[in-house]
Amino acid sequence: MEAQGIGNKEIRDLITEYLDGNEQGMRELMTWFLNQVMDYEAEQQSGAGKYVRGKGRRAHRNGRSAQGMDCSSCPSHS
Repeated sequence: MEAQGIGNKEIRDLITEYLDGNEQGMRELMTWFLNQVMDYEAEQQSGAGKYVRGKGRRAHRNGRSAQGMDCSSCPSHS
């Protein structure tokens, strides 16, 4: 498979040349890759992509959901 007329070997050579001795570049590449993996996992668990609302959604990203507050244990509400 080729990306915009560039073959796999050319892409591999470009990445190798960029990352050879480039610690910051490797960090950036790993950060990007791991963020892609986490986004994919979150999408699989929630049943929807970022910012998508729908009935097929199984969970909320970041653990947020519409819930009321229980203030019965607050000192000002006793």
